[in-house]
Amino acid sequence: MAVKYTNNAFSTLSSAINNSTTSIAVASVATFPTLGGSDHMYLTVVATHTTEIVKVTNVAGTTLTVVRAQDGTTASSAASGDRIELRITTAMLADAIADSNADAFKNITDGTNVIVADSTSDTLTITGSGGTTVTNTPGTDTINISSTTVPDNIFKTIAVSGQSDIVADATTDTLTLVGSGGTTITTNAGTDTLTIDTPTGGVSAGFSIAMSIAL
Repeated sequence: MAVKYTNNAFSTLSSAINNSTTSIAVASVATFPTLGGSDHMYLTVVATHTTEIVKVTNVAGTTLTVVRAQDGTTASSAASGDRIELRITTAMLADAIADSNADAFKNITDGTNVIVADSTSDTLTITGSGGTTVTNTPGTDTINISSTTVPDNIFKTIAVSGQSDIVADATTDTLTLVGSGGTTITTNAGTDTLTIDTPTGGVSAGFSIAMSIAL
């Protein structure tokens, strides 16, 4: 539902109205905005001793369907020939500002469920669960979503036949590889590679590589 407005729009009443009239006949609607769907506009009825703001919700020919006594004014009688004008009003400005904020997502979905904004001032709350935390920084308008949950398809346990299993105790646990008997182990962080180098000469039949968890 949008508020409509234009410059220098006015007409005159074709017949008198009392303080409960909701269908107002006017001489012409040529200068007024066109209303569509649930659009509306605010007009001011200027009588001899009173001024009343009305909300126009429909225009049929030269008949206006109105809601009386808008924006703190009082429903009052007016005579045939009195002016009815489109003026800048507080209600019109408030609605125009609300309409300008309408270009936002009204519906948010995860593919199954839909969250629908109930008003322009509705609030979407994002929460974390299962080890996920959500933090925000108002100064930079950022939301940070972090998780300590172990991702799928990752080895938690390392087993060697005849030995005790090595089990990760936390998602930040570290596996340390240790070389012995002349074997060296080197890493390359840039290429994500691990190199195990065993000298070819003098290697005993009992050569082994020991592994341990560094906690």
